[in-house]
Amino acid sequence: MIKLWKKTIIIIILIYFETDIFLKASLLGLCLLFYQFIAQNYKPFILQKFYLLDIQSGQYCSFALIFAVVKYICEQSEQYNFSTLIQSFIFIISILLSYPFIINILKVYYNKYKFLILGSLFQGFKSLNPNFKFTKLLGEKISKLRQKEGRTQRNIQKLKSLLLKKKQDGQLGIVNFAKNNMQKKKQISLILNCSFGNKI
Repeated sequence: MIKLWKKTIIIIILIYFETDIFLKASLLGLCLLFYQFIAQNYKPFILQKFYLLDIQSGQYCSFALIFAVVKYICEQSEQYNFSTLIQSFIFIISILLSYPFIINILKVYYNKYKFLILGSLFQGFKSLNPNFKFTKLLGEKISKLRQKEGRTQRNIQKLKSLLLKKKQDGQLGIVNFAKNNMQKKKQISLILNCSFGNKI
């Protein structure tokens, strides 16, 4: 919800203050500052890692915004050398901003296709030189990863079986509890009927 409001405000600023660069930059900077203040208090992400990454990206955007205004001023005053230097700073900030996201994406793809990638590398090195030290190390690495993956899968299956057994035991306990209650009610009803019949 917080991020949706932030995007809406940024779009409104970009549309209605398109010509006035300084006013637009100031409003965008204030929007980023307010978002960081709200995010620190309400924490839109459950995981601390994503929360810190979000705050860090907001700070990088604030720096890039300030440098963009300085670059605009330099271009207006025809200081192109200084403008080029500021442009390089903006480029570095863009790399720093995108680096964590790219690394996380690459990690996800590596975990998904690691056996395919390592297997292809192993086959390539094996065809070139089977006795090469790196080929042997790569083969051992693949073997260890497969063993680890196998252990992980077995542990997951054991955990699933344990949870299923506990669930079935719980359901069985509920059924037994209901049966015992029914039997107790029948016994109480029978005792009451017998007592009432003896009184008559």
